Amino acid sequence: MRAKPTVIILVIAAAPVWAVTWAGLPFGYYTPDTGPAFGAYAAAFFRLPESLPDTRDSYVQPMAVYTWHRQFRFDLNGDLYSPTGDWRLLAEDRFEKYPTAFWPPPGSEDVAKVYYARYTRKMLRADVKGYRRVVGPFYGGLGAYVENYEIVEWAPDAEVLPPGYLPGPAYAPGVDGGLLVGPTAFAEYDTRDRRHTTTEGLFLRARFSLFDEGAGSDYSFRWYEADARFFWAVERLGRKWTCANRLFLSGRDGAPPFWAMAELGGSALLRGEPEGRARGRWLIAYQEEVRVPLWWRLVGAVFVDVGDVGFTVADFSFDHVMLTAGGGLRLDLVRDGESRVRLDYGRGKDSQGIYLVFDEAF
Repeated sequence: MRAKPTVIILVIAAAPVWAVTWAGLPFGYYTPDTGPAFGAYAAAFFRLPESLPDTRDSYVQPMAVYTWHRQFRFDLNGDLYSPTGDWRLLAEDRFEKYPTAFWPPPGSEDVAKVYYARYTRKMLRADVKGYRRVVGPFYGGLGAYVENYEIVEWAPDAEVLPPGYLPGPAYAPGVDGGLLVGPTAFAEYDTRDRRHTTTEGLFLRARFSLFDEGAGSDYSFRWYEADARFFWAVERLGRKWTCANRLFLSGRDGAPPFWAMAELGGSALLRGEPEGRARGRWLIAYQEEVRVPLWWRLVGAVFVDVGDVGFTVADFSFDHVMLTAGGGLRLDLVRDGESRVRLDYGRGKDSQGIYLVFDEAF
């Protein structure tokens, strides 16, 4: 069975409101699963009193969406730096009731009619991290991850996958939802000139999270991530081109629910494939993107994403590597700031997608 094309039609409702320390943008879009949707994004940038000149700006970024079918999504992200820059608090929070889908395992399209079904999830997630500078651009820290996940509605054709039925023998449980609660440890090395509109620098991050039923979680497993990003700038045709590269590895060990597995697809990894198109315990992905200023605050980009998932590392194979490519536009909402809206079009083997996101993919 060919994967259903995912085409999102977007309509920007108004131009951004410009300011030195804040930016805002109302927007609208349409998808078959949501109908017309409307939302707003805002970002506020500030520094604490007596901050050193090289301390990065702190920010708060809320975003809200409401759809014709009474679905919603609310994001609240924040990044707070101490005046010296030695301490940092990062929070990424989401509350939503929003449609998504099960997909068959990669290479199992012959059973797609059995394993594919759309559903609406209700999710509350908080990912909070506290950083401490170790030396120079190297940081370490601890955090907490909490997620409550519930499947609240099945699509009309979902009788092929009733609640309690697992989508494939290799998939972990999770159709009944549940709660994840666990500590996180991480280390970062960051020499980027900017966090969200990077043109030069290196970013390395290793992360480990532990979830245990004895500590309040409904599932017991371990979550590993390694993320390496390299950016460099070159002068061509009188413009400063940015070459961005990313290698991303993610793994789960134990018994994770399907919705906490490593996944490809969506607006960040494998653009052009629908969210969750490929899920597994282990994931490897590589992304390459070229960004070039076009005019005023408008930036153009072309990209290639490639990745694979497996239920063991030995399952990685060139036989089912997924590849997408595309391009898009970016608009800087604040001059020389860190607020950017991204409009991307990506295409895979059997799918395509348009994405409106208030951040770079990486």
